[in-house]
Amino acid sequence: MTSSMPLGQRIKEARKALKLSQKAFGKTINVTAISVANWERGRGKPAARARKELMKAHGFVVDPTTPAAAALPETEKQPDPVTETKPADSEDKLLAATGGGHPKTTPPTVFELPRAGTEKIHKVTQEDYDNWTDLYPGVDISAELRKMKAWLQANPTRLKTNVPRFIVAWLNNAQDRPLKSQGSDNDRMLEKFDVSLDLIVDQLGDISAALIKLVDFITRPMPKD
Repeated sequence: MTSSMPLGQRIKEARKALKLSQKAFGKTINVTAISVANWERGRGKPAARARKELMKAHGFVVDPTTPAAAALPETEKQPDPVTETKPADSEDKLLAATGGGHPKTTPPTVFELPRAGTEKIHKVTQEDYDNWTDLYPGVDISAELRKMKAWLQANPTRLKTNVPRFIVAWLNNAQDRPLKSQGSDNDRMLEKFDVSLDLIVDQLGDISAALIKLVDFITRPMPKD
């Protein structure tokens, strides 16, 4: 890849070389598939944190004129494998016994919905959002979440305790909505066609009656003087 290639194209080429989807590639650098897609389309650039993650995970330098080793602060450069020290066995055992080690990361919250029960808020995570985007490609997830929130706020007596099931049922209905709309449109077209056909039949009946009268008038014998 040359330095003259647009940044978005370089990111796309790097991802394809790794044979990763936008979602999988985003997970390696702690960003969403939407962010990766926007970069590849030239709609924005990686922020400072994302640039560091790109360098750490894939050795990808956003600015090709910057040496790879200088892209990170001194404290964040890769450790020297020769001089790096590992915890003693006793420390490893202590961490394992106390449940220590790497802290669990909490997925970021992208939306909140009111719910029934002691916990008044149901948090929608980025992972939830990405999964629904994959499962319901024809549905605008953000728009539907806003509709859900408005409906729940307008109907406080119908708040749900099992919010995930409510969300899935709502999205299933939203996905089927275009088909129902199309069926309704077809029904309306058929109804209009039936009405038009009835009008045509009525008009033909009037024309037929008028022709009969005309023929009767023409064939009627003329009175003699």
